[in-house]
Amino acid sequence: MRSRTRGGEIRMRGQMTSTDARAERLVRQVRTEVAALQETLTALAQEHDEMLEVDPASVVKNPEAALTLAPAVLVRAVISAESDNRRLRKRARKVQERQRQMQARLQELQLAEAARVSRLQTLEDVIGALHDNLGDLRHEREFLRQWAPPKLERPGELPGGEPHR
Repeated sequence: MRSRTRGGEIRMRGQMTSTDARAERLVRQVRTEVAALQETLTALAQEHDEMLEVDPASVVKNPEAALTLAPAVLVRAVISAESDNRRLRKRARKVQERQRQMQARLQELQLAEAARVSRLQTLEDVIGALHDNLGDLRHEREFLRQWAPPKLERPGELPGGEPHR
């Protein structure tokens, strides 16, 4: 189990030389650094995916490119789109409610306008009828003045012009 090395030293088979130990340490250090580098790259990729935002319109325009994106990025895009849709639906409901209120107010105003026009027309009809009545009364008074006997100046006096029998 012993073997001889170049310098005549006897070395055992399971024993490492200092060069072997240094090489082993160097390999472990490289492996550790490679693992740390892989972790860093994974974290950077994950952070990149977290920082990456996808516009749903661009996904619609180019779905083949969207297939290359990470699932987490696409899930965030879907969540963002749903949030926007929810906000827009809420806004649409508010606009519809306001429109309904405005339609109801318009109907009330139209009804009030129709009532006002009706009252105004009734007033005009009444004023016209009163004016016609006033004209009729004036004509009747003129007629009575023309055909009525003259008024007596003193009571008991007979009207002049015709002798009494």
